[in-house]
Amino acid sequence: MCSISLEYISPLPLYDTVKPYGFNVVLNGIPEEAQSNIQTTQYHNIPLFDARSNALDSFSYEKQGFRFLTHAASSTCLFSLEPEFLSKYCEQMVDFIRGEFGAEHVICYDLRVSYLEGLYADAIMLMGIGST
Repeated sequence: MCSISLEYISPLPLYDTVKPYGFNVVLNGIPEEAQSNIQTTQYHNIPLFDARSNALDSFSYEKQGFRFLTHAASSTCLFSLEPEFLSKYCEQMVDFIRGEFGAEHVICYDLRVSYLEGLYADAIMLMGIGST
């Protein structure tokens, strides 16, 4: 088994009242120190192993913070930015998240990000799924 070092967001009291944020682009006119409030801590000697060698159900949200699962999404909506496909994908993800976490409210939205002065306005698709 080998070990690695990972950098995580530090558990600061600040994050109890203000969510960590940071921009990955240069924001002209905004001081660099105001573009992020993220502070990190590096952890060393973290054991690394191939999770595929374990049973899929041996991981949990409570212990590892994730779990492996299978979900059958409609293949017709996976690789398209067309509105009808995105809408179908959002519906499937809302149903999935609601069932997986027992959430009463799930909001799926699409956020299009433009960069390079709008040259690629529709090129990046970020899917945000939140639950309460």
